[in-house]
Amino acid sequence: MIRYVFKQHYYTAPNLKTVTGSKFPTLVINYKKGINAMGSSVNYDLVTIGLEHNLNLKWLGRSTYSITAGSFLNNKKMYFMDWYHFNGNQTLFSGFGLNDFQLLDYYTNSVNTQFIEAHFEHNFQGFF
Repeated sequence: MIRYVFKQHYYTAPNLKTVTGSKFPTLVINYKKGINAMGSSVNYDLVTIGLEHNLNLKWLGRSTYSITAGSFLNNKKMYFMDWYHFNGNQTLFSGFGLNDFQLLDYYTNSVNTQFIEAHFEHNFQGFF
């Protein structure tokens, strides 16, 4: 996995480095390979590319978004557990994170081809 923050700013001191962030999104590239090793018979390649960003809109609040697109370049030999599964949750117990889909069936929308996943959250922080 590679995470790259465009134009990230930071301050340094003799024994400290403080990251102040960036006004640009973070690029995330991930590659996953299923290999035939130790008795396994899987053979697949998954590539995902995504953007993540937190926007501070001053008195309007704060927005956070995440967009991910992925594709299985090779899905010659896969089992269901190797598919891409979206973070569904049908219980009351959840971390309610940005990348969770509340009330989504656990495995109904799992894929072994291409997909696009997008999440958006806005907190008005007392604006209303």
